[in-house]
Amino acid sequence: MIGEIIDIIEADLATMTALGHDASSRIHAIQRTQATILPCVVVDLTNFEPQETKSHSSFVDFVTIQLSVYADNPRESYVISTYLRDALDKYVGRVNQTDMDIRFEDLQVGISAEDESFVTQTTFIVTSERDGQSAHT
Repeated sequence: MIGEIIDIIEADLATMTALGHDASSRIHAIQRTQATILPCVVVDLTNFEPQETKSHSSFVDFVTIQLSVYADNPRESYVISTYLRDALDKYVGRVNQTDMDIRFEDLQVGISAEDESFVTQTTFIVTSERDGQSAHT
């Protein structure tokens, strides 16, 4: 799921332009490495819940994705977060064999204690539909 979100981000011109030179190397899965060049984006999966069913495997999963944008100043962090929101909110489509419906849920701002960079975190709920699921026998 993280890879699919990164694919959508990398296809967004505004976000990639805002990240600057070598933008793809500034998008990280789960956590950023030490000495990461700012600004950068971290994509993390924070919750995964299947649709409740009584006797079948779930066809639908609800996934919570958190994007953290780190930058040297709060404005840059926030602006890149708005580009990410524009790219992901209300996204409906198929990415890498997965049907996805993405909805924005929350935004928080703060300072990273590790290096005193500014961080804007946005949370999205991804509804994904899986193909080929059938009843257990």
